[in-house]
Amino acid sequence: MHKHICKNCKALFEGRKNRLYCNPKCKTAFNNAKSEVKNRYYNETVSEIKRNRKIVEMIYLIFGSAILPKSILHDTELNFGCITGYTENGNTVFGEYVIQHPRQSQFSIKKIT
Repeated sequence: MHKHICKNCKALFEGRKNRLYCNPKCKTAFNNAKSEVKNRYYNETVSEIKRNRKIVEMIYLIFGSAILPKSILHDTELNFGCITGYTENGNTVFGEYVIQHPRQSQFSIKKIT
């Protein structure tokens, strides 16, 4: 038997040479904590993408495909770091909505059908 320090609770225990945890509960707790960090980032990103989509949808429902000043996007705090993707010509996609930039200071929204 070898002496080890548990990766989760730091308790001293004896066990096989390759044992990392003092008991199954510590192993589960350690792995759950590790997964929680990964899941938190994933959930925050998904929430931000949904929030962005909802903002773009509301602008579209109010104004349709009209050409609008970019200040509207700025006022809504749309996060361009969390998008669904880009079209072939570089327009930004949020769910089923595409933000087109006909001029630098203006934009329009098109719904993908």
